[in-house]
Amino acid sequence: MQQNAVAWAMHQARGETRFNEPAFDAGRALDDGTLCGHPFRSVAKSFQVRVWRDLQAAWRGLDDVDRRRIAAVLPTGGFAP
Repeated sequence: MQQNAVAWAMHQARGETRFNEPAFDAGRALDDGTLCGHPFRSVAKSFQVRVWRDLQAAWRGLDDVDRRRIAAVLPTGGFAP
């Protein structure tokens, strides 16, 4: 989701207005990335940007004790918004 948000912002800054499936079908707003060591190509998705921002806001709203509890069970050891 973080990679998608970065790609979405980059495409939007370049003037792109088409995202999601319509952009994919037109070959626009495409992003190449790596996930778990494997390359992928995807289209920038506006819904994922909204969800990513909501997750970031929720994380920021937690106190340090709750953040540590959650970080202890995440595979990456935390959430870096």
